[in-house]
Amino acid sequence: MRSTEATTSSSLLRHNVVVRLAGYYAVVLFIFLGLGVLFPSIVDYMDLERLRVVTSTQDLFGAAGGEGGPSLYTTEALFRAERIVPVLVSMFGALALSIPVAWVYTWTSSQPKTRQAVARTLVVLPIAIAFVVFLVKGSLPLAFSLAGIVAAVRFRTSLSDVTDAVFLFVVIGIGLSAGVQLLSVAFLASVLFTGATLAVWGTRFAEHPARLEGLRLVPAGPVAPRDPTGAESAEKRPGARGEGPQTVFLVYSSDSDQAERIANLAFGQFAKEWRLARVTQSDDGGRLLEFHVRLKKRHEPATVRDSIREAGGSVILDVTSTPG
Repeated sequence: MRSTEATTSSSLLRHNVVVRLAGYYAVVLFIFLGLGVLFPSIVDYMDLERLRVVTSTQDLFGAAGGEGGPSLYTTEALFRAERIVPVLVSMFGALALSIPVAWVYTWTSSQPKTRQAVARTLVVLPIAIAFVVFLVKGSLPLAFSLAGIVAAVRFRTSLSDVTDAVFLFVVIGIGLSAGVQLLSVAFLASVLFTGATLAVWGTRFAEHPARLEGLRLVPAGPVAPRDPTGAESAEKRPGARGEGPQTVFLVYSSDSDQAERIANLAFGQFAKEWRLARVTQSDDGGRLLEFHVRLKKRHEPATVRDSIREAGGSVILDVTSTPG
């Protein structure tokens, strides 16, 4: 019995997003601080590269090394440690600090169709930003050249959710911070942003806000239960009176609230109507959510199950369906 309880507790901790993020940031901080202690020259190289941003240079690679030094454009000059190390550390830092931002995006996004593409962009975009910063800093001609290239490409991608723009803005800032060797700023920005996003999402901030009457705040009145589709009431929709087959979906999860949100997103795409019948606790501490669903004619239960599993990740432990 104690072994089962310990296993359940360990599983809940493993799937807790706060524990996962805290552990990840602790590992990243340990690695970067450890590199600085074991290889003090890395810190010196980063400081020199940061100084080059402040003082500017004659061109991309800095001033020549002086009399007797290597020529500025020789292979030796291009691959010196003080040039290569800051680039590698900054790019790896940008990647490491953008990954948790992408995680939080996938956990909280309400747009399943665009989530995968945007999440992948959140991971790789800071690397590109840091790379571009290394190219253009200290060189005004290169900066204008980059602006001309971007104008010629003319990106036309439009974002369907303002939240996507916020996440992209944050990872751009992380890439810029890494590119100018301010990894401490990027680290703090990543931690604070992911923490604030999870807090806002977890507390359901502004879901039922109070309204202002005169100079007084009046609590929001009771809200009548609504179908997650936001469509007509169940009595007025086709299928509400037994039209069409009904399917029972059983969603087994470690987090019932998150599982309900994920299932609602999937049902909104594949179902005409649905409702959460009940939530029960299983023997191992998980939650079993029972949904009664009427699917659209062109969709099969297997498609819905796969969609819920893919969107849920580690939160969704299992999904089954049976005819109602």
